Amino acid sequence: DGGNDSVHLFLKSVEHYKDELPHVLVKNFGRTDNWSTIDNTPVVQDAIQKYAIPTIAFPRLSEFRMNTIDARKLTFEAAREDAELGLIGRSQIVMFLRSAYEALDESGWTPMAPENKPSKEVKTK
Repeated sequence: DGGNDSVHLFLKSVEHYKDELPHVLVKNFGRTDNWSTIDNTPVVQDAIQKYAIPTIAFPRLSEFRMNTIDARKLTFEAAREDAELGLIGRSQIVMFLRSAYEALDESGWTPMAPENKPSKEVKTK
């Protein structure tokens, strides 16, 4: 979440595991919009550069929508189809999921990340 504790734990993990354990820095915009601690701290930026740590921006879904989904114990898949959320609510969830999947894919850590996607080349006999 960009707070001092999370930054400290991130640096401690990177320092301990170095290249032995891959890291991904996730800027979770659902928690905060202020990432200055990450962006303006030389030791963090040095670690990101030294170990080529990918950084992804995880999108924000409004607190109202998140609370609604949580209160109703819905999965995102169920929420995306839930008529009670209305057209606008379902659209917001679809857009959030699209952005979240793109962010995860850009990290290179998901099966459908760009370098893991099947080639679009069509093979003919």
